[in-house]
Amino acid sequence: MRTFKWIDRTIGLTAAALLALQIAGCVEPRPGPEPEAASVVERFAPGLDRVMATDVSVDTLAEGFSWSEGPVWVPALNGLLFSDVPEDRIHLWTAAGGERVWLDHAGYTGTEPRQGENGPNGLLLDSDGHLVVCQHGDRRVARLVSPLDNPAPEFETVVALYDGARFNSPNDAVYRS
Repeated sequence: MRTFKWIDRTIGLTAAALLALQIAGCVEPRPGPEPEAASVVERFAPGLDRVMATDVSVDTLAEGFSWSEGPVWVPALNGLLFSDVPEDRIHLWTAAGGERVWLDHAGYTGTEPRQGENGPNGLLLDSDGHLVVCQHGDRRVARLVSPLDNPAPEFETVVALYDGARFNSPNDAVYRS
């Protein structure tokens, strides 16, 4: 049995997300005991067996998040960044240090109270290794200006409009050169 380390909330993780982490090299297979039924990866497409080991399970490394999203492996931090949307935070998990809050106010940089979800959602790295954040509260996709090793809630807008209208809640993103 191969067990993968992962950060979980109550519903677990999709096989696609586990596959992406496996391909990116940000999870390490390790021998482990037989998994509990809730930690087994359920496969809905037999083609997945061609690209992902059939004997994987999921380990919970941290919990207690309201709504975790947007995982991205950051080589410069040797860790995994992920969002907690309702809490307006980005967390960092590393093998050496575990989980910690990495950046507060990562999705809404305004000062006026606002309805709806304010936090960050999808995360990615651009070709220069800068963090790009889908920000619900600011209704834009923005690039973190501060360095990864000393994060501060300072962003520059990448895109905020489509056909002249503001985004509602940008959710996920893919970087293409």
